[in-house]
Amino acid sequence: MALTATSSGAGVDASDVDRALLRLDPVFREELGRATELTLREIARQAAEKVPVRSGNLKKFIAWRFYQTRLSGTVGIRKGVAVLPARFSGVGPGGRVVEPSRYARFVHFGSIHNRAVPFMLDAARAEEPHYLDRANRAYAAAVRRLAAEAPKIGNEFTGGGLL
Repeated sequence: MALTATSSGAGVDASDVDRALLRLDPVFREELGRATELTLREIARQAAEKVPVRSGNLKKFIAWRFYQTRLSGTVGIRKGVAVLPARFSGVGPGGRVVEPSRYARFVHFGSIHNRAVPFMLDAARAEEPHYLDRANRAYAAAVRRLAAEAPKIGNEFTGGGLL
């Protein structure tokens, strides 16, 4: 498994992980999927709370996506355009069209004109211990569900006597 980085973000070469995930029990996959999806939603919510709001465009473009087959997902700034009102853009009465995905990095990492406000990384770091807790609870829930669904060992198989 290799960590990769591109201009659009970071990721993991997950071929080995994918093969391992396919072998997971469906009950555990379902429970872990719920934990992962909730974590992605929470990271997006926290990032939206932390992002500085000037026009509100960047906040509106924070999005998340969950991939059920990989039990993973992404949180980021979705592509698209928004209108920056004239009062913020310093142009004529109509404002100007901006792409939040293009200027999000300048807000997050800072620039020579603005200090950094790491809204996305801070949200992800804050959610990490909660995700680990959710994953542990997902494992425990899957074990409980599997135990409840498993056939009862006793009279049915051994006749109830000592072997």
